[in-house]
Amino acid sequence: MAPEEIPIESLDQVNVAFLYIDPKDYTIINMDGIDGTKMYARLANLKTRNPKAKIWISVGGWTFNDDGAYQSIFTKMAADTSLTHRFAENLIEFMDKYGFDGVDIDWEYPGADDRGGRKEDYTNYPKMMSGLRRALQGSNRYSKKWGLSLTVPTSYWYLRWFDIKMLEMVVDEFNLMAYDLHGTWDREDPIGPYLYAHTNLTEIDDALDLFWRNDISPSKINLGLALMVCLVPKFYGRTFKLSTPLCAKPGCEWKDPGPKGPCTTTAGILSYKEIQDIIADGNLTPVYDEEAGVYYVTYGKGGANWVSFDDAISFRAKTDLANKYGLGGVLIWAIDQDDRYFNALRGVTGRDIPPVADAVDGYGAFALDQCYITNCHESCEAGDILMTRLNEDSSGRGCDGKDHYARSFCCPAVNAPESSNCYWTGGPVNCHGQCAPGEVSMVLDDYGDSKKRCTNGGKKVWCCPATNGQKSIEECALQPHRKACPADKPQEMTTVGDMYRDDWGRVEIRQKFCCPEKPQYDLSTCGWHGDNYYCNDNECPLGQIELFKYSGWHEGLDTSYHGCNKGRKQAFCCDPPLNDGSAFLPVPLENLFPDAKSFPDTYSMTFAETFDHNDDDLSSKAAGLDPNERAFTWVVMVGDVEDVQSFDKRDGSHLELYDCPNTDREDYTVQKAKAVCVGGSKDNNNCEDILLGGVEGTVVRMPSHCGPDQYVRAVRFELTNSTIPGHLRKRHPSAERVYNFHYDYNFHNLRRDGGEVYFRADFSTHVGYWYELVEASHDSPVKRSAENWRELDRRFWSETKQDWRKRFEALLVYGGQGLRKHYEWNECLFEAKAVCGIAEFDSEARVFGEMNTTMDFGTSLIGTLRNFDFQEAFSFWNQEDFSMRMGAKFHARARLYMDSGWMSVGSFSDFGMNVSAGAPGSGPRASIPLTIPSNIPLRTHEIQRLEQ
Repeated sequence: MAPEEIPIESLDQVNVAFLYIDPKDYTIINMDGIDGTKMYARLANLKTRNPKAKIWISVGGWTFNDDGAYQSIFTKMAADTSLTHRFAENLIEFMDKYGFDGVDIDWEYPGADDRGGRKEDYTNYPKMMSGLRRALQGSNRYSKKWGLSLTVPTSYWYLRWFDIKMLEMVVDEFNLMAYDLHGTWDREDPIGPYLYAHTNLTEIDDALDLFWRNDISPSKINLGLALMVCLVPKFYGRTFKLSTPLCAKPGCEWKDPGPKGPCTTTAGILSYKEIQDIIADGNLTPVYDEEAGVYYVTYGKGGANWVSFDDAISFRAKTDLANKYGLGGVLIWAIDQDDRYFNALRGVTGRDIPPVADAVDGYGAFALDQCYITNCHESCEAGDILMTRLNEDSSGRGCDGKDHYARSFCCPAVNAPESSNCYWTGGPVNCHGQCAPGEVSMVLDDYGDSKKRCTNGGKKVWCCPATNGQKSIEECALQPHRKACPADKPQEMTTVGDMYRDDWGRVEIRQKFCCPEKPQYDLSTCGWHGDNYYCNDNECPLGQIELFKYSGWHEGLDTSYHGCNKGRKQAFCCDPPLNDGSAFLPVPLENLFPDAKSFPDTYSMTFAETFDHNDDDLSSKAAGLDPNERAFTWVVMVGDVEDVQSFDKRDGSHLELYDCPNTDREDYTVQKAKAVCVGGSKDNNNCEDILLGGVEGTVVRMPSHCGPDQYVRAVRFELTNSTIPGHLRKRHPSAERVYNFHYDYNFHNLRRDGGEVYFRADFSTHVGYWYELVEASHDSPVKRSAENWRELDRRFWSETKQDWRKRFEALLVYGGQGLRKHYEWNECLFEAKAVCGIAEFDSEARVFGEMNTTMDFGTSLIGTLRNFDFQEAFSFWNQEDFSMRMGAKFHARARLYMDSGWMSVGSFSDFGMNVSAGAPGSGPRASIPLTIPSNIPLRTHEIQRLEQ
């Protein structure tokens, strides 16, 4: 899970686990084999989405106290105040650098001789924590305060070494690990090899009782729960091989860990999905141990194996316990082990947790530095595509042997130019390749596409035609002698000339090379290339676009210069002017919009794409970010720069947004976020470009961390006197300007005097949809013909409806595609409590269940936003492998009379990958209406299966 995918809007705090302590100097370091340095700033940056959330670090952990160099660190530090002080200084410096809010100390375990502990740890640990507390609470050179907590076990065997009464006085919280209470390690403990669930309400209650007997405030205790990821990730279980299947209840003996699962591949543990598959295949009935609050079931030949596991019901029992005692909160180990739709987190919290849009990292304007040359005989990394093959790396080193095409030149699949339109130029022998005007120099090589090497200097150049702004490049032109640039081409790019002699003497010709007003070139990036005699090395710098080439004099040269020899020409090159320096669009506009040829040259394109990175996607075997192989959403907005803006830093924006609201999809009111200008220079930045044509009505692409919507409509953009938050000030110490950005989703009301904004959205779970219906040109042949037509929703047919139908049919030849959806719910239908005299009566009715289905769909919407005129809107969807399980739980001390009425249960995210609120979307959705009338005599509680 990427840091940006954490549902921070639904959390109060995130602990980053684990960091280690360097035994040499007591500085904070990464875990062995882990490079988290690049992650820390991204994790701290989560607070831009939820400013109230806290981001802490956890130091230590189980493996930190394994045998080795780290095991004695906590013991030494607790016994030596100077080491505690040194560690505190290093810890504070680390947390201040990355913007963290606190630290959790996870010492597993003080005093325990089997974990490297010593008896004196019992008295030294509170002293160490007290020293840390003083340093973190203001006794430091930063005059700041940080939080402090510690992790504690439920097992009395280890908990007895914690002086919790003394520790309570110096910590903000105790994090109680109410999981992994039992496992194969029990064989070596006094408990012995006897069956007990890995989590147990009774043992948790006993552990809490120790806290109560020491007068520990319940509000200082967080109850820890655990889950594990694998395929359809959820909760997990510990497994054992029984000594005899005749004794399979808690307390019976086991002999070995249970067999490995196909996904977890670890003896003694199974994921929830693996457990459910075993239950379904064997038609087994799990037993719910109400006292322990956990399920268990025997499985395998003759019931030889035993597993305990959690699900939404048992999690609910534990959160009920936390509520009963008024605990401070619930912690989950670990959020990155939940599934894409946060079903486990939903089960714990009982709240809807919308999945975070997974914007493609680095997806935005194409940049050549995203491409790379491999080592000899290596292929491109997953998600990248082969552009061409070559011999040399970027340092000019070739490969040994006769294979002169042993390296691969690779670029990200999501935004690379179409390689079939590119070519090698130059040589052989005398190379000095040179691209044509309107083309980009991509890579150099000494062989290129030839069997002969460049031996007389120079390189071959691989050139790709620009697809972004090529019209404006074609309109650039030389003007007549001594004439100024005309009104339709006001950008003066450079001046060239020539000299000849006539009967009256030497004549100098001077001509200006001029381009249209838009797009605006950054002339500081432009220049002439090629030496001044033979004009060798006359290719553009890699990534720049060639506008013009000339063999004679140009500005910057002495007037006596006569030009290149041998008919060569020097090249005038600039950074691409559109999409913040990208010469390429991921898809040519004429392949996206029927009337693209009529678009003005000044139109720019913003685009956003998200992928479903989880194993529910049946195409998940395809790694990387190729939209043709993964479930995706793609949104394109095209218009003048005054009408369409991007606040995404990946598109080159110099703004960083924070304090973004977590907008509900049905909330169309005006929202507010803040922005700080952090890029460019003080006098040269694009922070206020939204003011160019007037703010209100401008369409703005939002960064992925700022709310659930990719595009919004600007309402106001105002400079404020607000100060920059500390976590941003750390990264941008020179930033000064802070803005309030107000926006809504009323795309009907665009800028009154603005131009048209063209809109396209494509979203699909079907492999091949991208190539067949997004990237393909409109006159390209359909790849296949269909034999198993399924279902097509004819929302609107254009004059080319047959083409759309053929393309859908071509995709639907093969089944077994789509997105698996797994939903769980555990919701309250009725709850009542009453006190009569000295007696208390309560009753409750809940419904629980799960639903599974596979949805295969594709949708394309094409039109304009100003009047919501959609020329083409097509979609198909197909559902397979549907199953549902439901049940009800009743609790009362007398007869329960109730009628829940009709209500929708379950917390379902959309099947369809819909785009921004206010913009059109299409896709199937799920809803389950339910009613339960009851007249049931109950003493304690019952669980009834309603449907199987």
